Amino acid sequence: GFRSAIFCKLALAFFIFGTGAIALTVIVVPLLISKGFGAGEAAGMAALVGIGSLAGRVLGGILLDWFDAKKVAAASVLAPVLSCALLIALPGSALQAMAACLLLGLAVGTEVDCCAYLASRHLGMKSFGTLFGAINGLLLFGVGLAPVIANYVYDITRSYDPVLWALIPTCLFSALLFLLLGRYPDFGESAGQPASH
Repeated sequence: GFRSAIFCKLALAFFIFGTGAIALTVIVVPLLISKGFGAGEAAGMAALVGIGSLAGRVLGGILLDWFDAKKVAAASVLAPVLSCALLIALPGSALQAMAACLLLGLAVGTEVDCCAYLASRHLGMKSFGTLFGAINGLLLFGVGLAPVIANYVYDITRSYDPVLWALIPTCLFSALLFLLLGRYPDFGESAGQPASH
């Protein structure tokens, strides 16, 4: 399983997403403060990330029941691109900052569902624990690594804008990896593959 192209695409796509979008949730308060908002105002806006994440979990489950999971994953990875664009283009707008936080939360919530679903459908259940654990470990490694890098960039440049600009192409690349996954393999009943919807 570790040698398969599907595993490599999934692992890389979720590592990139973890390094970019999910880690952005960790630095959202200092990022908003750097955009001119007060600490209390920034914390209030950041709460929308959590609300969006909860809504994204429910929405993600519904979308996975009705649409191709790789397209759902690709779309959710593109949402942080809009968040970054809003924060770069309209740095002092409270409405745009709130929309950016909400979109980011929706993406994170939806993508968590997509991670488990895509891994089970593309890798099967025979070694699911090992393979999904590796993918999830890489995602969490990215989540831990990115805030260190982002804050280091801020210390040097006194701005989070270079981080936001870097997230745009990385999220686009992650979306492309999801779209290149192809059809679900047929593992048969012996592999414990979940029934299709």
